[in-house]
Amino acid sequence: MHTFHDLAITIELAANRVIVETDETLAQRIAAMHSLNTRFNTQGGGESLDLFVEAAAEKGSLWLEVDSGNIGPVVLAQHAFDQLGKTPPQAGGTQIEMEMTLVGLDPIPVVVTEREIIYDGAVNARLLEGLVLTVDLRTGRTWALPVPKKQEEIKTN
Repeated sequence: MHTFHDLAITIELAANRVIVETDETLAQRIAAMHSLNTRFNTQGGGESLDLFVEAAAEKGSLWLEVDSGNIGPVVLAQHAFDQLGKTPPQAGGTQIEMEMTLVGLDPIPVVVTEREIIYDGAVNARLLEGLVLTVDLRTGRTWALPVPKKQEEIKTN
């Protein structure tokens, strides 16, 4: 957390880059982006920072950890499936496809699995690769913009 303390950054996971924004570049960048509802959580006496993004559910909201290191499916707790009105995948690490709506964005197709965890869930690297994510650590605000699909991806989908 200390590395980017009091800064605004843009994360382009698909391009493998983090951009440190100035006030001017931040204003330009977020002009075309969608505001997300997010929460921060610090751990280790403030040495690390976790970002949680709100996802819409039939029964309330879900708060999903933004986990760029999760190379597996999106992870949801049992109670999150209940809130979504969805049947979780069968035991044993099976996966299901569904749409997830991060508040502020259109529904996103994701592959999910159920895991016993203490929070609602965690998004994965694949979902994050489809977004440009800008976080202002000074104000706690976050914005996202879907990355346009490449022409060859459109043909195969």
